[in-house]
Amino acid sequence: MTDKTTIRELRERVAALEAELARRRDRGGDELDYRLAVENANEAVVVSQDGRFRYVNAKAVLISGYSRQELLERPFLDFVHPDDQAQVVRQRAYPPDRRHAARPFTLRLVARDGRVRWLECQSIRIFWRERTAVLSFLSDVTVRQQAQDRIRSLSQQLIRAQEKERQSISCYLHDRVAQDLSSLLLTAKTLLGDEPHVGDATRDKVDRMCGVLRQCIDAVRNLAYDLRPPVMEQLGLAPAIYQYCEDFSRETGICVDFTSAGMEALDLAAETEINLYRLVQEALNNIRKHSGASQVAVKLIASSPNILLRIEDNGKGFDVEEQLIHALENKRMGLGGMVERVSLLKGRLRIESRLNQGTRIFAEVPIG
Repeated sequence: MTDKTTIRELRERVAALEAELARRRDRGGDELDYRLAVENANEAVVVSQDGRFRYVNAKAVLISGYSRQELLERPFLDFVHPDDQAQVVRQRAYPPDRRHAARPFTLRLVARDGRVRWLECQSIRIFWRERTAVLSFLSDVTVRQQAQDRIRSLSQQLIRAQEKERQSISCYLHDRVAQDLSSLLLTAKTLLGDEPHVGDATRDKVDRMCGVLRQCIDAVRNLAYDLRPPVMEQLGLAPAIYQYCEDFSRETGICVDFTSAGMEALDLAAETEINLYRLVQEALNNIRKHSGASQVAVKLIASSPNILLRIEDNGKGFDVEEQLIHALENKRMGLGGMVERVSLLKGRLRIESRLNQGTRIFAEVPIG
């Protein structure tokens, strides 16, 4: 749903309510008539003021499981999940009026029976009893949220399975295929050592065969390295990312400036290391394919209790929201995969980009 659609719908809802109120007041009605106009709405409609509900309709009572009196007697934050209270306070501190777009946001309501209900909230500033208040429309999206959580869980399981498979293939390529090819190369080099009467043409063919074997060995080792960089297991995350950035710069001609701080003393879990490495890998691949950038800055900083990763380029930029939607629709794992990896680490990801002004990626994940 776009911002324009959202504000238009809110305007229509508020205008209809105000028109109904005016019509009823013309007939001698009062504030009770206003409440009756929305009492049977299919979504929860509440009015809050001074940190308390001033009005709640029947749907709000049904969703919460509390009586109307209980909802009106206590601060509304008492009914909000503790993890969402700060977000609700921020959203209600500066609610939009009808001249600005109202962005919907989700929050969790703790119902009377202890169950958590996911609500999508759209709020707008109004006047209630001649004072500023907030009118909110709350839609129960618990089923949708649960479905999204299941999808996210499956995506994270897929990421874990992919990394396990990559590690297995990498070990097989390095320990079996590369070693067998090396043995074959050694045999080919010594094949004609005891045959002084072999012609030059035959020796040239063997030399060419040795050259092909060397190329195969290099290709297999590079593939094994891409699947699971051994330097990360030997030296840690920061040296592995530094080496990848150096290789990336050499292969693409894009200048990558990598800096790190405070990473040496950390003993990170293998899952944290590989997912942060993949974030850098995916970001740089996207930059190579789409950005047209000539310079990239990668910063990896340990700032307890989190690790901060920042990737910034001077490319042409893009519409972040549009690309995320496009990636999900086409089942691409680019930006969507980055979001899932950060979510897997219980972190936060923010992507900022503007056309012709480059892109900035900020990731923050817990150390532990």
